[in-house]
Amino acid sequence: MLIQIRLRDNLTRRARKILNELAPLEARRLGYRYPVTDHVALAMLRAKNSQFGRELVVSTIFDHFHVDTRNLANRVEGWLLVAIGNHESLPGSQSMAPQVKRAAAEEARRLRESYVGSEHILLACLNDRESRARQELEALGITHRSTTTLLSYLHGS
Repeated sequence: MLIQIRLRDNLTRRARKILNELAPLEARRLGYRYPVTDHVALAMLRAKNSQFGRELVVSTIFDHFHVDTRNLANRVEGWLLVAIGNHESLPGSQSMAPQVKRAAAEEARRLRESYVGSEHILLACLNDRESRARQELEALGITHRSTTTLLSYLHGS
């Protein structure tokens, strides 16, 4: 009998750490009850400068586009602090991690990958129209299309 593994359950160790540890940590640090997509992006930006982050495919993407991850992380964090201070309606009444995980699994499936990694999480974040991090990344040329193109190049397809 074949056991079918759901792709969204096939997260790499690093992707699991981003979604289950680092994003919730960023959310709590900034006074949010649950992580929103911007906390996921913020976790990846902050991780870039650590040993853990240097092992992420998403770090290669940030390097390719010459992203100053510290500066960008500070801008996203500043926006999140203003938003919570203004009590803006953010999708923070429940965790966005399950939605990001599903979207990342769909990105991996679309790219015909057998795992979900940090690159798929980034693509999921770039699809969230309400994400401030997405807006900031797109202003730097990191769009869903440019990232997908780069990943195809990196994977040799």
